[in-house]
Amino acid sequence: MMNTMLERIESSVKKANKRFKDKEVIIYGCTVFLNRIYKSLSENKIVVDAIIDNGQDKIGKTYLGIKVHKPEEFLIPYNENRLVIVCSVHEKEMIDSLKGMGYNENNILHISSKMEFNHLNELEYVENEMQSVRVGYNIYQKLQQEYGDTVTLIMMPRASGDVFIACSYLKEWCKRYEIDNYVLVGTGRNFVEIANMFQIVETRELTTEEKEKLLKAYMFLSEYMQVKVISEWVLRIRNSYFARKKNEICFVDKFRYETFGLPKGTKAEKAIFTQQIDIEKYRMNKEKTIIIAPYAYSSPAPMISKTVWEKLVKELLKLGYTIYTLGYGEKELAIDNTECIQFSYAEANKLLEYAGGFIGARSGLCDIVHSAVCKKVIIYGNSRAANMNFWSLKNNFDGFTGKEIMYEDYTEKEFIDYIRTYFGNEE
Repeated sequence: MMNTMLERIESSVKKANKRFKDKEVIIYGCTVFLNRIYKSLSENKIVVDAIIDNGQDKIGKTYLGIKVHKPEEFLIPYNENRLVIVCSVHEKEMIDSLKGMGYNENNILHISSKMEFNHLNELEYVENEMQSVRVGYNIYQKLQQEYGDTVTLIMMPRASGDVFIACSYLKEWCKRYEIDNYVLVGTGRNFVEIANMFQIVETRELTTEEKEKLLKAYMFLSEYMQVKVISEWVLRIRNSYFARKKNEICFVDKFRYETFGLPKGTKAEKAIFTQQIDIEKYRMNKEKTIIIAPYAYSSPAPMISKTVWEKLVKELLKLGYTIYTLGYGEKELAIDNTECIQFSYAEANKLLEYAGGFIGARSGLCDIVHSAVCKKVIIYGNSRAANMNFWSLKNNFDGFTGKEIMYEDYTEKEFIDYIRTYFGNEE
């Protein structure tokens, strides 16, 4: 049995891999599964040609760098070389409409959105969950043995931007609530590096599985455990006022008020960035280099297509800039006509200031480099999922200088012209 929709989508795409060959691939619906489907297709090197949707508020807009079309206008006349992916709670209506336009099973990849859990015996399910709780509590006990009975384990979020903001208020929070002996617990090396930028050295890296089990134990046995959970995403949203168009509160406010319970006016601690960097190893032209960051952990698929980035790079090269793509791992490849660059968070501000320019899809990295003194363009996308005002660096951080734009508000040409003009003007 597939336990998650992500597993089901990934399995369906792999099984249907041969069906995609020489096909025009279309995703039906800007549904909650859109990003997951796109991510799975991209990982299997399958290009999405179009998105179709019945919502008038979505038609004509761009999601994941792909224009959304009205189904009838895009699919008629019938074309046997099209493969339409359907995964939605409205799947019956969607499939019926496709058949009404002449499409059949050969043209439709149906990924059912209905999860069947009744095959798992209830007692077996409870036992599996309790076993996770027992394992998580054993992890807690081992950490207590290592760090002492008085230690408080502070579980950090995974996203780098969340960790950065959390660390900026952490000491004030610990002081206010008299937490003297603590260890930050998290996954990945990013949280360790960011903690060190705030001179927090007591950190412990866990595997994702260990952290999940520790969290389950905490949710079940919290009164018996000296654990604090810092804004785990699913917990933060559960009883939260998430981003809304007329919401005056912003992301940092949520941390300060909701997560830490700190009063208005509490000052965030400043991160310490490395000042001495071996610039020569990066081969940068001072103040004539632009570092682009197309990838974001919080977005499983790029909000701007590779083709648009390539066109933008060509225009910036004409202005005499050298362009680097910030990318980590085999999935974050350099955009054509750029070189890949990697650096630590602690080096980020100094490198950006030396380079002179930064263009990034909104991500946790943008939180970290908000204070870098250089030309910056921060790009926001998919306004349905997150209101720009809520995430805006200008609203969240005092002294931010740079440009922030909503990609959906521009045509492709307007977007490229805007950035080219910004970096072409001498200030």
